[in-house]
Amino acid sequence: MNFVVRPGTEYRGPYPFLLQKMQRWDQTKGQFGEMVDYVGWRPGCRFETVSGEYTEEQVADCDGEGEIMLSVVSIHRPSKKYPERVFFTRQWRAPDGLIFGKTKLRVLTKAAFVRRCKGWFATPYDRGDWQTLKAKLQIEIDCLEGDGL
Repeated sequence: MNFVVRPGTEYRGPYPFLLQKMQRWDQTKGQFGEMVDYVGWRPGCRFETVSGEYTEEQVADCDGEGEIMLSVVSIHRPSKKYPERVFFTRQWRAPDGLIFGKTKLRVLTKAAFVRRCKGWFATPYDRGDWQTLKAKLQIEIDCLEGDGL
């Protein structure tokens, strides 16, 4: 199947996400603001080594599945000597629907862009129960905030 890349088109693919405890600056707290802990999504997988009787292998695991969103800005070919380049922007849609990511201009060859459009480019991954994990992480954050008072 021939994959057609066109300027002005948005391509989406499945992508694994991890839940993590993070920090951000909240200017509404205190006189000058303060760092606040929260639970947020990060694109990617965690890799664990599983030992068998004779071998070891890496297994990819994630907490949820979202999307990678690639918007093509333009396509250029520097000369006959070089492959076509795709200029695009990238954003993420987390499993809970939040869209985030810098929209800076990126560039890949057309072949690499087509591979990226298909989604996660590494090994297959297992999905976990993210609602339960998010609740546990939020309880940990609430307990830490309670200790600081």
